[in-house]
Amino acid sequence: MGIRWWWWALGAIGCILLGTIWASLSNPAVFSWLRASILNFGEWVEAHHGVLTLLATLFIAAFTGTLWWSTRQLWKAGAQQIALAKQTSEATQTVLGQTRVVERAYVKLSHEPPGVRFERMDMTIHVKLRVKNFGRTPAYVTDVILTPVILAVGERLPTRLSYRGTEVYPATRAFLVADDKIFTHIVFPLSEREYEGVWAGQLSLHIIGFVDYIDAFRVRHRGGYARIYTPDLQNNLTFTTDNSAYNFDVVRTAGVGRDWTENFS
Repeated sequence: MGIRWWWWALGAIGCILLGTIWASLSNPAVFSWLRASILNFGEWVEAHHGVLTLLATLFIAAFTGTLWWSTRQLWKAGAQQIALAKQTSEATQTVLGQTRVVERAYVKLSHEPPGVRFERMDMTIHVKLRVKNFGRTPAYVTDVILTPVILAVGERLPTRLSYRGTEVYPATRAFLVADDKIFTHIVFPLSEREYEGVWAGQLSLHIIGFVDYIDAFRVRHRGGYARIYTPDLQNNLTFTTDNSAYNFDVVRTAGVGRDWTENFS
């Protein structure tokens, strides 16, 4: 509060002094030396008008040049900041991408021994399937598909992946945390010719399928599964290079799978 009063006091004193000087200058008898100096200065300015104009122009030009240089430096600094921000953003995206790869869920299909079990009474084959999350974060399992493919001995699976006929299968749903798993028992009916042909080794039995899941980053994946029946082994479903194209883990494109119309959160 005291500081405000001091400012008011100084302002009043300043006004009084300015008024006194102005009144003194209007009186020829007062400050005659000051009046003479002002007049002499005015005459000097008039006499050197050209030089003063040149100096003023040079000053303006120098000031303009300084302003241009400062603006240019600011533009360079801004461009450097933009480039740095872009690099930082790209580095952040790279780190986030690597983090997702390391931390995301990896859901895989596998079978429980002995693999395929045959039931002659109703001409069916049975497979107990394990669905496990090998990743570090949870996953929503939205579909598990398994189907038999019977081919001639030595015939390879089609190069183009096909799961024709599985659209009518009910979807399997589960929420799996890291290292969690579920089991599902699947039964496939075969015709008598197929059953006897596979049992006698005259036909080749392949079991193929996939698991659809959504990871914690809301990315949709599909993990493939393919094995061939090998009757001489205790665990009779084995992996071969002939079915390697059916074993995969990929990001699903829009529309692939039956979970795009649903919200998992």
